[in-house]
Amino acid sequence: MKSLKMLIKMKEIPMWKIARQIGISEPTIYRWMRVYDAEHYTKIKNAVEEIEKGGVNNDENN
Repeated sequence: MKSLKMLIKMKEIPMWKIARQIGISEPTIYRWMRVYDAEHYTKIKNAVEEIEKGGVNNDENN
């Protein structure tokens, strides 16, 4: 998870955007980041990639 945390920090993507992209609350994503879980890791990584591409839920006003 450390490499994922570093990636998110490097890309300067707010955690709330990642949470919104996945469809979970911001506190939930912080809980997910505490302990490695392959399913959560994949969901977070995919959300980061979608946001970078300008994903559907990337609008700050929604």
